[in-house]
Formats: sequence, C-alpha cells, structure tokens
Amino acid sequence: MAKKTSSAPRPRKPPAPRPSKPPRPKRPKPRNPKPRKPPRPKPRPVRALAFGWTGYADTPVPFSDFYAADHTISAWVLFQYPYAYEGPILAVQGSGNYVIGQAEAWGPLGAPESKLLIRVERSQQTINVALRNDRWYHLAAVRQANTLTVYLDGAAVASVAVGGRDVPDGTLRFGRAADGLLLNGHEAQFYGKVADVVIYRRALSPQDLSRVITQHRVGSGDPTVLASWRFVKDRFKAALHGEAQAVARDRSWNGLADRLSMPLPRTAETRLPFAAGDSWYIPQGWARQGSYTHFGYAAFCWDFVVADYPASDAYPAGTMGAPIYAPCSGDVIREYDEQPAAKAQPDNWVHVRAADGVVRTCQHLLPNSVRVTLGQHLTAGQAMAQVSLFPDNAHLHMAGSNNAGEAGDVGSVTVPLVMSDYEVRQPDGSWRRVARGIPEPGDVVRRM
Repeated sequence: MAKKTSSAPRPRKPPAPRPSKPPRPKRPKPRNPKPRKPPRPKPRPVRALAFGWTGYADTPVPFSDFYAADHTISAWVLFQYPYAYEGPILAVQGSGNYVIGQAEAWGPLGAPESKLLIRVERSQQTINVALRNDRWYHLAAVRQANTLTVYLDGAAVASVAVGGRDVPDGTLRFGRAADGLLLNGHEAQFYGKVADVVIYRRALSPQDLSRVITQHRVGSGDPTVLASWRFVKDRFKAALHGEAQAVARDRSWNGLADRLSMPLPRTAETRLPFAAGDSWYIPQGWARQGSYTHFGYAAFCWDFVVADYPASDAYPAGTMGAPIYAPCSGDVIREYDEQPAAKAQPDNWVHVRAADGVVRTCQHLLPNSVRVTLGQHLTAGQAMAQVSLFPDNAHLHMAGSNNAGEAGDVGSVTVPLVMSDYEVRQPDGSWRRVARGIPEPGDVVRRM
C-alpha cells in the first residue's frame, strides 16, 4: 500500500536579525555657549529741509510760547548761494519783525560780500561773514534778559536789544519771510538746507553751544526743550510749501555732498533761446553748485555768446544779429526795442511770463528787431528778436525773475531756472545730453 504524503507547507526559517547600528554619541554642549548676536538695528534716517524759490516751512509753535523769556533757537544751515540776496532762515509768520538769515551780498565797491541779516523788533543789522557753500554752519539765536545774540559756529556775531513794544507775533517759519513782507525792497528767499532745529526754554551758554556743535545732538534728554525738528516723524510737524522738501542728509555732515544733492528747481520747462544746433558759450552765469559771476538780486543770470567766433562779429560767424527764440511758452508782459545806443538805458528786452509765474527775460536786443507784441501768447521756440551790442560787445543776457523788474514792479529779484533738452560740449569734442539741468559758466551748449 502506497505511503501518503503530507500537503502542509514546511515552516520557513525566520530571517536572520540584522545587526543594529550603535547609537550616535551625543555631542557635549559647550559649557559657555556663544550668545547669538542680535540683528543690527536699521539706522534712523537723517533728513534736512531743502529750500528753492517759493519754498518755506510753517511750524505750529507761536512766538508767544518762548520769545518773552530767555530762550535759544538752534539750527544747522547749509548756504547754497551765499552771494545771492536776502534769505530768511528763521522768521515769524505774522508780524514780520523777526528775520535771521542771509543778507544781500553787495559790497561797498560793487563786489560780492556774503553777509548775515538780523532783523528783530525794530533793530536791523547786516554782518560781513565769509560764508562758503560746501559746509554746514551752526546758527543760534540766544535771548538772555533784554539782549538777543546771534552765534555762528559758537562765535557771537551780533547782538540787539529786545523786549520793547514791537515784539514778534505769530508762528515760527523756516526759509521765507512773512507773507507779503519785502526785505530791503526784495522778495526774500533762502536757498539751501536747514537741519536739526531746536527751541530751548533757556539761554544756552557758549559752553552749551560748543557741546551742541561737537556732539550734534538734537536736545536729547534736555528738559528745557520746547520743540525740535529733525524732519522725520517730528512731534510738531512743519507744513511745507512751494519748493520746500525733506531730503536725505549726509550722516557725516559732509557739506559738499549735501550741496551737490540739492534738488533742481521745479520751474516750468525752459529751452535755450537759440536755433537748434547753434553752439553758444557762457562767459558769465551761475551754477547749481553755487559758483557764479552775477550776485545780489541779479544772482541768477546768464550771458551767452556764439561759441568759437569773435562776439561782436556778425552772425553766424559771431553773435551780432543772432536770432533769438522764445525760451518758454507764455505771455509777453513787456517788450522794448527802441533804444538805439548800446550803452544807454533802458536796454532793449522781452519779458515772457510762463505758467509757473516766473518771468523769462531776454535782454540786449537789436533795435527794431523784436517780432512779438505786448500781450501776445508765445510758443516755446517761436522767433522773437536778435542780439545786439551791450555795452560794447554783443551778447545775450537771460534770467528768470519774479517780475519784469521795471518801473512799478515791487520786490524784483532773479530766480533759478532749469533748462531742458540741451547738450554740453565735452573736452574731446563730443556732446553730452542733458534732459534737465543748469548750464554753467565755461560751458559750450546747444539746443536739441
């Protein structure tokens, strides 16, 4: 009989156990662990107020809060054009009888001399001070008892008696005098920057001023501080008007860097008043950097002659008779071209007021060459006149101003202009395009 076989599966051998990996030894913690460095705090922005034509800042602080008692107003100032006209830095918006700032830069012999102006209550002084446009100055007005002393970089430059009946009444303003107030017959405007303004309810001593100057502190921790302005989230905010704006300031108080970073004027578009492609040289003028040959109320003027030719030769191989075109769109508010003698006054000229209210003047024009009429609306580039001799060489005089500067006009001063779409000749003979800029003395320029 056959032997039965079993159908049950044979038991499998269990898999051999895998050798386990030994645990990794734990790294011992250092006894003195190095603390993590906290993230560096972002540097606090530093700012200043930059002032151009019509620029000013009104504060809410009234003079009645501090003027009658001992006090100090401290500020840092950069003068962009020290050889220009009156420029209020500290002023009262109201009664108008408090102005500390820049005076007109006319000297006794007609040469430019930079000066400070102090006009408080019924006193007015101008002080000759050699001001530069590439550094910051510390300005302080300190009242102690019945005397107000003005300090520049810690040195007393003038003192006036105060405390009379004609006390300032109104709020503190920076950059411009009270509305409607003329200073020495001029519509005054400060050009430059102001930073770190502080009002103290005490008279700072010369030692205190020295510490302020060396430490550059804005009244930190001083309980006598009434108000301060760093122009970054200030408690007493200043309301900005016209061409006043808060701009970044160099952290190391580099005056040259801060001067070169001044914003360009925001005037309406102005073109060189020449035929496109003609090259003109600038023997006299002014510059954004502050070096210029005109000064005082006439600080912002240019003289132009045709480049590379004798000025008094006939155009196109000279300047005599060169055609002049409207530098902007606007209305002719005055024109005159009947003066035959080159050295006589009045001169021949055309005044055009643009949409921004600033008048563009082209002067020293050939008699009977003016092709525009009073009240006529001009388009930029429209033919206007020809250049003549004045006094004994042909050149075009051009400026921007607050009015025509003729009989009946009040407060006449020149105003900085910006030219649009021109080229400047380089030393190698090539041309550099400028979209918006200020042609400078020594430049050869041409309109695009």
